[in-house]
Amino acid sequence: MDLLQHFYETTLDALKDAKNERLWFKTNTKLGKLFFDLHEFGKLEKIVKQLKFSCKNEMGEEDQRKGTQLLEIYALEIQMYTEQKNNKALKSVYELATQAIHTKSAIPHPLILGTIRGNF
Repeated sequence: MDLLQHFYETTLDALKDAKNERLWFKTNTKLGKLFFDLHEFGKLEKIVKQLKFSCKNEMGEEDQRKGTQLLEIYALEIQMYTEQKNNKALKSVYELATQAIHTKSAIPHPLILGTIRGNF
């Protein structure tokens, strides 16, 4: 697991330099899933904050054109809060995810949709 974490972090550094935002997002999501599997929720929260920041527009609001990415972030958050039994945060993330599902730009992967819908 340490080797995999090191691999993801090295890849993220290279992708930042290459300015490949899409691949950076996917790699960061995979690193977040690794932290979830290891129950390292502090590190996972940092990843989620970075991912959310990458989905904001110039005005600091969530960019609705990145609806699919937002759904991936919400699914990761829902898994984390479910594991932590943090129902208050879980409810607020679920409401955001439900709104994001209805945007036209969001085409969720069935696994992401199952994670969001399956917890409620």
